[in-house]
Amino acid sequence: MMEFDTRPATLDDRAQLYELYASVLKVHISKIWSWDESWQQNDFYDHFVPEQIRVAVVDGQVIAYIHVEPRDGAPHVRMMCVRPEYQRKGIGTALLKSVIQNSSARQQDITLLVFRINTKARRFYERLGFEVCGETATHYEMKRKA
Repeated sequence: MMEFDTRPATLDDRAQLYELYASVLKVHISKIWSWDESWQQNDFYDHFVPEQIRVAVVDGQVIAYIHVEPRDGAPHVRMMCVRPEYQRKGIGTALLKSVIQNSSARQQDITLLVFRINTKARRFYERLGFEVCGETATHYEMKRKA
């Protein structure tokens, strides 16, 4: 696994995290709905809550983040993005395992949504104990029981 540091997000991270979000998800979003830059940026900024976000950093550069928000009294992974050149190096696994450990200690299930077309992400979540518990036209709803 690659060595990296984590820290809480700050408001100053907002533009950089949006760029990371766009670089990772634009390909999927474009296939499903088309990419509207203005809408995407506004939606990202509207839901940007630094207190809910941890960033992964290597040599001062943000390489990944995980955004976990409360939903129905339990953690919901709103978003997790890892720069493509840093994927498959254990970074996403480490970020998510931290959430899993904290949630398990509180006996809380964890939920998330994954694009139906993103089969690699679905397999990643399944390897970490998430199971499909529902679906929409665009997403699988997944849950990891405490």
